[in-house]
Amino acid sequence: MHENLSTATPGAATAQTDVEQNLQSIPESARTRSVAGQFWIWAGANLAPINWVLGALGVQLGLGFADTVTVLVVGNLIGMALFGLFVLLGQRTGATGMVLARAVFGRRGNYLPSAIQALLGIGWCAVNTWIILDLVMALLGKLGMVDPEQPNVGPRSWWPS
Repeated sequence: MHENLSTATPGAATAQTDVEQNLQSIPESARTRSVAGQFWIWAGANLAPINWVLGALGVQLGLGFADTVTVLVVGNLIGMALFGLFVLLGQRTGATGMVLARAVFGRRGNYLPSAIQALLGIGWCAVNTWIILDLVMALLGKLGMVDPEQPNVGPRSWWPS
């Protein structure tokens, strides 16, 4: 396979080599295992605005503070246990979950899981952005700078009536 690439254009061979290099296992010496090396990734994920909403949701549903905290802790433990299984798999193999999925589903069979993963990432960013914008609009409304009851649809000149 590499012989065919070397006879092709030099740019194509380099691009293919780069892709294959990215699909290799991460060497033991390059892995980050210290808490300091991983702290900001996990702190950032857990300080996401969606967690503020989840914290307030229990109170809105009529749960007390202790019940809300219990539900959040149990839910996070279940989610972390499932995620932890994938983390252990990645740690043992030195490859990411998406690369490992290629071994299970094959290259083409991994298109669907990859698309789902991409949609999850886009959805996560979209929900967190929406929540922040809602919070900012509420804050600006309290300060009297905007009317939070007005729909945020843009200029009326192009909006159908």
